[in-house]
Amino acid sequence: MARKETGKRKRARAQCNGEGTCFQRKQDGRWVAELTVGWDSATGRRKVLRFTAGSQKEASDWLAARRAEFNQGLLVQPDRQTVAEFARRWLEDVAGPRVRPTTLATYRMLLGTYVLPHIGGLPLQKVTPMVLQRFYRELVGAGKSPRTVQHVHGVMRNMLQQAVEWHLLPRNPATAARPPRRERKELTVLTPEQIRAFLQAAAADRLHAFYTLAVTCGLRLGELLGLRWQSVNLEEGTLSVEQALVKVGGKMEITTPKSAAGRRTIDLPAVAVAALRRWRKEQAAERLQLGEAWAHPEIVFTTRLGTYLSPSNIRQRSLRELLERAGCPRVRFHDLRHSAATLMLSQGVQPRVLQDVLGHTDIRMTLGTYGHVVREQKKEAAQKVDAFLATSPPK
Repeated sequence: MARKETGKRKRARAQCNGEGTCFQRKQDGRWVAELTVGWDSATGRRKVLRFTAGSQKEASDWLAARRAEFNQGLLVQPDRQTVAEFARRWLEDVAGPRVRPTTLATYRMLLGTYVLPHIGGLPLQKVTPMVLQRFYRELVGAGKSPRTVQHVHGVMRNMLQQAVEWHLLPRNPATAARPPRRERKELTVLTPEQIRAFLQAAAADRLHAFYTLAVTCGLRLGELLGLRWQSVNLEEGTLSVEQALVKVGGKMEITTPKSAAGRRTIDLPAVAVAALRRWRKEQAAERLQLGEAWAHPEIVFTTRLGTYLSPSNIRQRSLRELLERAGCPRVRFHDLRHSAATLMLSQGVQPRVLQDVLGHTDIRMTLGTYGHVVREQKKEAAQKVDAFLATSPPK
């Protein structure tokens, strides 16, 4: 008669990944299932998943299910690293080489300011949808805006997806968590009359061409700051957006557009072409006076020394003074982009064309931002149809 194996001898057989065993504990009679899923490189010990059940069948069923998951590559190995440890590794090894410097700086800020102080010490494998949901609720309770929480949710979703692909998590818990909705605020834009007043006031400003492009073509601040003369064709009246100038960690850096849609060529209105022609002569005179000390001869908009313009100076001083001189309400620089887009739509530019001008990747972004203008156009179109039919009734 075969000798009955003890639980200790049975456990000793499970030495290879994917092997496991079931045994009954003497002290309480409960059944334990164990599955070896790897080895700890530091200690040399096995990484084991354990399950305790009241019956041998329940333990055996659990072991069979885990074996199947292991063979399919779906079973996650036990891991002790925390959210903070994984975040540092993800930022350095994954996000750093792949995303733009400004995006990486945003990731670091969101993780360092919001995530790590709250759940940084939590083991990565303890992050569940419920944990994230409570975390988001606490952020809102602390006065953080829904928009901020949505940004936090976005970086968590990206980071935790990498943990799934590295087999540290079975699934992404962020996909089942729901950040708070943000209420869409009405755009703050200059009216057509205010845009005229703004351009008239800008005509006397050194950066008149800078602001003319902003309010007529809808270029972003970084796109204007990084614009090069070789990207401007005044004879054909076109401008190519190929790079942007952004501030990262207190240092100005040139970056490329985030998407293919961002790299675009737009047709300039006559007022913008005239402003650029005038500015080219004025800048040439400044360069001639300064000589070889001019820092960036390829950049269209610079200081009087040929250095990069400061984004903060534009936003907080230059634009505010110009708006005040024009008698316009105080708006953000980005609102000039919204003003340009709204003006184009009101003058009959189609949303699909506006998408290309603004460099939006998806038409839904354009319609979502400026849908109120499109709705007004639809009403106007219906009114024009009514007016036409009223003057020429069908026979």
